[in-house]
Amino acid sequence: MSLIRPTIRSLMKISAINQSHVLVNIYSGNLPIHNGNIANVKCSYINNIYVESEIDNDAEKDVLLKTASHVKNKVINITYSTLNNYELKEFVENAGNCTQGMYLMANNTQSSRFYFTFLDGTTYKLKEANDGICKCIIDQPCANNPINECTDYGASANDQTYILEGNLAVLPKRLPLVQTSYGDLDAENEWAKHIIKPLKCINYIVKNIQVLSSINCTQNVQFLIDGDVNTCIEIDKSVSALHLRYYFNRKIKIISSLNDSLSAMIYTKLNGSKLELCKQTGDLNFVCEQKNSRELYIHIFTQLANSSKKVCEIEAEE
Repeated sequence: MSLIRPTIRSLMKISAINQSHVLVNIYSGNLPIHNGNIANVKCSYINNIYVESEIDNDAEKDVLLKTASHVKNKVINITYSTLNNYELKEFVENAGNCTQGMYLMANNTQSSRFYFTFLDGTTYKLKEANDGICKCIIDQPCANNPINECTDYGASANDQTYILEGNLAVLPKRLPLVQTSYGDLDAENEWAKHIIKPLKCINYIVKNIQVLSSINCTQNVQFLIDGDVNTCIEIDKSVSALHLRYYFNRKIKIISSLNDSLSAMIYTKLNGSKLELCKQTGDLNFVCEQKNSRELYIHIFTQLANSSKKVCEIEAEE
């Protein structure tokens, strides 16, 4: 009898049912990486809908970080379980939508000397994150405004003090954090502390679509994601729009026999009440930028008065 080894995606689904720590083989496509490592990953199967996976790192937590007078920066390389960067990329690409939290205290230092490097090679300074989520590398100050910077409690520009806790304000495709580099920590009252939290990812197993608006919709909206363009739903002409919630996908295509008269708007919800519109690239084709959002909101409406709305399929590509 031959033993077929599962892919990381299916292995996460199976092992998460017991909500325990599991050993996960890292795969490239459907094949195991030659001489690849085995990682310790915590998986939970939530509400029979999605798998939440969590992989921790080796960074020391909440210890005093300083440099000697002749050392420019305190550099900390961060590893995740036993994985090298190539294996970690394979894990992230298959684990779904990822986020990572961080706690940072910095006392009497300078933000321009604090660097954060991510798995995709991107490096941002403490107050110069550039992904449109928050100017601060930790998103705590940006609940209502993504251009806010980290709050400085220090006495002067050369003696800055920060206390920050939240998610790293970068696109999920950059995660996780793999290196920190902190400078200006050599004087007696200059120091930093941090806690780099585990990388957490959510991967939807049951990909349902949900009607949000209170409309007279007796038809099965799951027809919209059944892969069959011949199974359609038709919404009464008295209804102004069809409002749906779906799990996040980077590309969305809406298929209808009434494409000439249908329009749509798709967006994600960010921190607070901020919305991020997906870019329309063609007739009912959209590309969405993933910024720590796990869901898409889809509004479908018609440009013609008193016209019914017939929608056949919503095709998604991660």
